[in-house]
Amino acid sequence: MTVAPALPLVSRPETAGVPYLTTGQFLNEATGVQTDNLVPGGTPEQQTAALASAILQASSWMDGVCWQVLGTTTDTEVAEVRARRDGWLEVFPRCFPIRGVTGVSLGSPATDTGTWTALTDLSGLVVQTRRVVVGPPSSVMNWGWPVQFGPTGLRRTWWVQLTYVNGYPVTTLTAQANAASVSLQVANGIGIAVGMPLTISDGMNTETVTVSGLPGGALALTASGPATLTVPPTIFQHGPGIGISNLPVRLVRAAILATSGLIRSARGTAAFVMPDSFGSQSVIKTEAPGGNDLADAMAILVPEFRASTAVAGLL
Repeated sequence: MTVAPALPLVSRPETAGVPYLTTGQFLNEATGVQTDNLVPGGTPEQQTAALASAILQASSWMDGVCWQVLGTTTDTEVAEVRARRDGWLEVFPRCFPIRGVTGVSLGSPATDTGTWTALTDLSGLVVQTRRVVVGPPSSVMNWGWPVQFGPTGLRRTWWVQLTYVNGYPVTTLTAQANAASVSLQVANGIGIAVGMPLTISDGMNTETVTVSGLPGGALALTASGPATLTVPPTIFQHGPGIGISNLPVRLVRAAILATSGLIRSARGTAAFVMPDSFGSQSVIKTEAPGGNDLADAMAILVPEFRASTAVAGLL
């Protein structure tokens, strides 16, 4: 007899591979890191590619510290939830900030765990930065509960499968935007919503715009891929490849520190000392010079993300 394996109902793009800086952003910062010899004797193109690789590694390191992909992704999770007295279900997803919920399915109570009912109307959900409150519809209010118990019979354990968009949009411009442009073409619009501020990181021409319109309403919020955003007239001209994101300044700073720290650490140092009185020679390996930068980056990330994870009961 062949037994079919049990598969998880969870989907998390842990290896999303999103760089949180462009090479231009890093080079515009006063980091004191030498970037023109990352590849000894390499060409300028090789140096740029090596820096881009370091940025990607630093971004992945940040995801590991925070136990979630910071860039915008779509995740599916299953939570075991005990209903409140009023029958509503509070779900605390693993990743945040929550940008939108695209699907909810409710598993029947313990008497019938094999049944899932997908909600066809999500307009009644309460979506907050780190919490989603789900009100069970009438179709599940009568799953075998005695009528005399009413809604209080729902105070049992439920399974909630939640598909949601979360994280900070991080992308690049795919076409030149002239000064006073009212539209921006971006490589990936997932997670971007009307009213969201986005920073165009372009050196001395850095500016912040607020999204005023999206193709197809909220299409860019849930659809991964290129999108055209409507914005108030830009102040400066911006070329393709310029970074545009909703990352808070503190996380941008953490990305800069993490990148410089990994570059410094990769180089490392070691020092020799004179032989001691017994004639043996010792080698002292000094702390990699990137340690302070990485520690400073972690000091930004840990209090916000790990503490929140612990509060949600995931530690």
